[in-house]
Amino acid sequence: MNGPFHSPEEAPDIVAFIESLGLHDIIVTELLWLSTRKRFELAVDDLFGNFEGFPEYPGEKPGRFVIDGVSKLEFDVDMAEKGIMIYDWEFKDAVKTRYDFVISFFPCGEIIRRV
Repeated sequence: MNGPFHSPEEAPDIVAFIESLGLHDIIVTELLWLSTRKRFELAVDDLFGNFEGFPEYPGEKPGRFVIDGVSKLEFDVDMAEKGIMIYDWEFKDAVKTRYDFVISFFPCGEIIRRV
């Protein structure tokens, strides 16, 4: 995998797209869980912010991840004065077809999704 995919359409699946971004130190602008629609949404200020200053940085691009079929989320997030940043987004399912994940945040906390 060379550098980040520039759109989800270029990636073989959403897991590959997220893993290619190296989402680290990315500012979260919005977290939304629509429990009756079983939808989780996470908006960030710059999908490619982790690559800023490197030749492969394509420029600032806000993004939103929308994941449907979410019936269980575990939230444990502490808000800092200036908000939160993604520290890591790790997929736990070995087959990576069910999209179990843990999103770790800076300064503290995580969101866990298990199916």
